[in-house]
Amino acid sequence: MATVWYDHYARCPFYQRTDDNKQVYCEGICGAKSTIMKYDTKEEMMVQLKTVCCDNYKSCVFYQFKEEMYDKNG
Repeated sequence: MATVWYDHYARCPFYQRTDDNKQVYCEGICGAKSTIMKYDTKEEMMVQLKTVCCDNYKSCVFYQFKEEMYDKNG
């Protein structure tokens, strides 16, 4: 469920949400509920969200990994 405005604009299919602790949650790996990317500052997190999750998500290493994983597993 989207909790903040940018959750509605994230285009990455693996994006789940963010929180107030400077963390971005993405679809989990190997059955895990979520994979969490932690940032030192909220500004760093917002750069990731705006430039990658909401725009150029195919440049994300995590996106590329998940796509490769799905391609191999059919």
